[in-house]
Amino acid sequence: FFLVAIAEANYYNPILPGFHPDPSCIHVDDAFFCVASTSTWFTGVPVYRSTDI
Repeated sequence: FFLVAIAEANYYNPILPGFHPDPSCIHVDDAFFCVASTSTWFTGVPVYRSTDI
């Protein structure tokens, strides 16, 4: 994990298990939604949701 001090608060870099190239995230209402590239070996697109990234 990477730890960065920001205005007297600590931030831990979120780490997803596995291989996630070219991530893309959007903020909708109170949550963030992230997806990453896939290939023909791994079909489907997992969508990750977080309220605290």
